[in-house]
Amino acid sequence: MYLALVGTCQQGAGPAALSLALNTTATTINVAVGSVPPDQSANVDTNAGEADSTATASGGDGSYSYAWTVTETADDGQNGNSCAVLSEGTKTNARYNTATFRVTVAALISGGAPVEPPPQFGQAQYRLRCTVTDGNGDTATADYTVTIQGQ
Repeated sequence: MYLALVGTCQQGAGPAALSLALNTTATTINVAVGSVPPDQSANVDTNAGEADSTATASGGDGSYSYAWTVTETADDGQNGNSCAVLSEGTKTNARYNTATFRVTVAALISGGAPVEPPPQFGQAQYRLRCTVTDGNGDTATADYTVTIQGQ
């Protein structure tokens, strides 16, 4: 005689792994560098809100904190023209819309003669990275690319 035991054992799935998604992953901000008179130097600034992304975390233990970092990844400015982060703003909320950028535009004409080599700026690129941490210390990241485009 044989005895058969039939049954199932379900192992608990546990909470889902922590993950992070952004509602916007890339933005181009056009900056009017051509509006600066050729015999003058100037700064052209972007406005808060032009770069705007919201992070949504899920999984993990449900308790989330956010941290945004801003890193310049490219800047083709030459001979006095460049781009920089003017202000990083508030970096601890799920929504990040407070960063501003500054393009420095050098004069094209000095003393009545063209500056050689001429200052140039086409674009700069920044990686805005959001890192979410849950109550267990687990983390997830997502990147948002901001391009500052000279026009």
